Amino acid sequence: MNNPDLGSPLDKPPRLRVARIDKTEEDSRKWEIDSETEHRLNDAHALRYYESINTAALRVRQPEVNLSYGILWEVANAPDRLEDSSVAELRSRWMGSLLSESHRTQLVRTLAEAICVAREVLMDNKWKEPVTCSFMFFDGESKLRLLAAARGENKVASEVQSDSSLRYGEGIAGRALKANRIKVYVAPGAEVSDGPDYYAHLTEGVQHKVLMSFPVHVPENVKAPENPAVYQGKRPFGVLSLGSDHHNCPLAGFRLPERMPYAVAFQHDLNRLLFRSLMDVFLGGNST
Repeated sequence: MNNPDLGSPLDKPPRLRVARIDKTEEDSRKWEIDSETEHRLNDAHALRYYESINTAALRVRQPEVNLSYGILWEVANAPDRLEDSSVAELRSRWMGSLLSESHRTQLVRTLAEAICVAREVLMDNKWKEPVTCSFMFFDGESKLRLLAAARGENKVASEVQSDSSLRYGEGIAGRALKANRIKVYVAPGAEVSDGPDYYAHLTEGVQHKVLMSFPVHVPENVKAPENPAVYQGKRPFGVLSLGSDHHNCPLAGFRLPERMPYAVAFQHDLNRLLFRSLMDVFLGGNST
């Protein structure tokens, strides 16, 4: 079990919780704690907490089928997350209307720029294979809806046609939105992989082996932050995802916690790029 979403920084570090599965009791919180196994795993340092990026990881090499392994933590009350008025105006433009040809062209151009920046910042200009990029916006109620998708190759991107949506919390993008955290998926068959239920197949003809999803926010007016908590108090209004149909895409390396600070810095630049473009395309550059 890797990288649970911990929200805001913790007053107390997370701790291991091991319980005996009781199929007669629906509430897992009431299951009997297996203290002996907890002590053994603690002694083996099975639970790691990376305070700098506020992420915990639990690795159990030989789990027992009759035990439930988990991470227990205490979090503060969630901060108020007021939505920017410009986001509400953008959403009203997107809901229930088809994009014009001009809108589509400009959005694909923006996604192509995001791919180019990702190749440079996240892939060290070493990845030459095609990369897909999509932007989904949250409808404010229950779904993420695809606004535009593109496939980039050799600095040129073409539009990927799709009319897709995800339920809140569904798929990699839905998980990124719900947790307000960057999510990385690696398909089964790679050296490191998630389970297949984490991935929702959306765009026709594209089956990602690696997918990285970034919550998108109204950007902070600061330089690229090193603090991963910069956007934790803000509500994301959408998700931008970068993906590849190759297992060896460098984006897979961002499953490693030590790589995540680089992704957070990229996320800040991405927020500025995408929000500026969306404002220009749909609201004529008017921003609050």
